[in-house]
Amino acid sequence: MKASNGIDVDRRPLSLSLMVVAGMIASLSSFLWLPAPSWSSDLFRSSNSSSSDLPSLHSAVFKGQGQTVQKLLSQGADVNGRDRNGNTALMYAALGGHTQIVDLLLMSRADVNAQNAIGVTALYDASFQGYTEIVQRLLEKGADASLSKFNGETPLGAAANFKDPTLVQALLKAGADPDQNNPLWVAAGVGDVSVVHLLLSAGAKVEQRTPEGETALIRATIYGHTEVVRTLLAAGANIDARITAPSAMLEYVGVTVGDTALKIALRKGRLKIALLLLRSWTNL
Repeated sequence: MKASNGIDVDRRPLSLSLMVVAGMIASLSSFLWLPAPSWSSDLFRSSNSSSSDLPSLHSAVFKGQGQTVQKLLSQGADVNGRDRNGNTALMYAALGGHTQIVDLLLMSRADVNAQNAIGVTALYDASFQGYTEIVQRLLEKGADASLSKFNGETPLGAAANFKDPTLVQALLKAGADPDQNNPLWVAAGVGDVSVVHLLLSAGAKVEQRTPEGETALIRATIYGHTEVVRTLLAAGANIDARITAPSAMLEYVGVTVGDTALKIALRKGRLKIALLLLRSWTNL
């Protein structure tokens, strides 16, 4: 789901000495189809930057210096000013989990729906980090839950990585599309039954597939999430769905073209899941 050469833009000034480490993290995350930490991909574009390269307001937000932020705003700092990659101070605050600074910026009329050079919003940043309280504040101020990155990734898809029904429910209530970017597949891999229930109740299609043909049922089976498998079967998941194309991630977890959830369960010795699938297959 993530590009192997990094996904986000320069948002955190980090030293060149960390660039290799971050690149390895981003590459491994892509290989496993897990989201790379937001900060890791910054290094692909900012190997020689420091906080002094940022606008003063952004630098203060990055450092969590609330009093300095307030002072700069009172002196006329542009609350919607951008860094070189289009990030606003509000994006920095959301990404860093600085709730009080988020409130301060919002009171100063920060653009809650501003997007950076690759379409990231403050809401996406907060969702990506699992900051439920900040997500709720942004939504209260009119953040658009339907805005996605230019590659289609959404706040809801990012939030599905966390076992936090409150976070997911807030985005769904705000109008997030339960099918865009396949958050059900993400939640199935994480193994959160409550989030899976929420997405299904909101209308998520149980048979959505990745480009390789992987369904949420196959995903849950791969990682041994029995209760998620049970929930998906109850929602009508097709046990005959098969992997249709290879990928490095699937090969890494021992899954090949033609595999069904049952084949995977038997191969991996997931007997409880295999029994659930067999019962569903035979209508027992």
